[in-house]
Amino acid sequence: MEAVQDITSKIAATMFLSDEQKKVQRKALVEGPLPFYLARLQQRLEAHGGRYFAGGKLSVADLKVFVLIRQLKSGVLDHVPADLPDRIAPKLIEHYERIKNQPGVKDLLRQVRCCRLTDFYRDASPKEPRISPPLDRGRSVGSRLWVSNPSCPPSFALARCFRAIGFARSAHTH
Repeated sequence: MEAVQDITSKIAATMFLSDEQKKVQRKALVEGPLPFYLARLQQRLEAHGGRYFAGGKLSVADLKVFVLIRQLKSGVLDHVPADLPDRIAPKLIEHYERIKNQPGVKDLLRQVRCCRLTDFYRDASPKEPRISPPLDRGRSVGSRLWVSNPSCPPSFALARCFRAIGFARSAHTH
């Protein structure tokens, strides 16, 4: 699922640009890489039967795509139309809805409350944003809220989804 990492990195590179630079960079993403990656991901999904990305069951790949599509559809990315995934890759939207309705993910989305990304950066100034989550004695502050914010770092949202559906870290690290 390097494709998801690639496009997420391209989006992340625009997060702290000036408004004008952000507009130019995101317009370039909308006109090229985003549709390309969405179309390729849809092709890959269809090649694996159309329900899941690997092995006919929910996997890490499905959750990665879920988090990406959720972020794109959220409307929080200025200059990226929220309906872009719907127009480019309707099968990914069906997949997104299927994952969103998985019992663990559905329960998680019901439990979390909305927040702003800046809620996590108590000591960050607007001129010097922090990229990593704040730490409080070695644990992430408010980590249960990351997935509720579609603009949050996808790795944190993804980790929360893993826990919600019961993926055990030890089961997938060997």
